[in-house]
Amino acid sequence: MPSKGFFLHQLTRKDLFEICQLRCAIEGYSARLISSQLDTALAKKTICVLSDLLVRQRELNESNPVVLDLVEVDYKFHIQIVSYPQNETFMQLYSNNMYRMRMVTIEGQELEWRRKSSLAEHTELVKSINTGDGDAVYRSVLHHNQNMIEEIRMRSLTQSGRLVKG
Repeated sequence: MPSKGFFLHQLTRKDLFEICQLRCAIEGYSARLISSQLDTALAKKTICVLSDLLVRQRELNESNPVVLDLVEVDYKFHIQIVSYPQNETFMQLYSNNMYRMRMVTIEGQELEWRRKSSLAEHTELVKSINTGDGDAVYRSVLHHNQNMIEEIRMRSLTQSGRLVKG
C-alpha cells in the first residue's frame, strides 16, 4: 500500500510531450555522440551491448513475451545510449523521469504491433549509429519517440485511455 501522501499520477498529453522532448534531447545527443566516436573503445563496446540487446528483444518478440521483460530490455537499451556521454546531469534527469517513461513503455509493449515496430526502430537506430551519420541518428531517435507518443494518442482516442487524460 502506498505511503501517506503518495499517489499515482495519470499521465496527461502534456506529460507525454514533455517525456518525448526529454528523451529526444538526451537520447538524440547521446546517440549522435556515439556515432561521432565510432573508432573509440567505448563506442564499440556500447554498440556491441546495443546489438546484444536487440537480439534479446527479438527473441522475446518471437516468443510469448512477458511485457515487463520487454520493458526491462527496452530500459537497458535506452539507458545504454543515455549513459554513453557519462554526463551525471543527463542521468539524473533521465532517472527522475523513469517512472513516467516506464508507464509509457508498458502501455506500448502490451501491443504486438508496437513491440514489432519498437524492435524495428531500435534496429534502425543502431544501424544509423554505425553509419556515423549524426543527422540520420537523430531522425531515428525522433521517429522512435514520436511513434510511441502517436500510438498512445491514437489509443486514447479509441479507448477510455487508461494512460492518457486531457
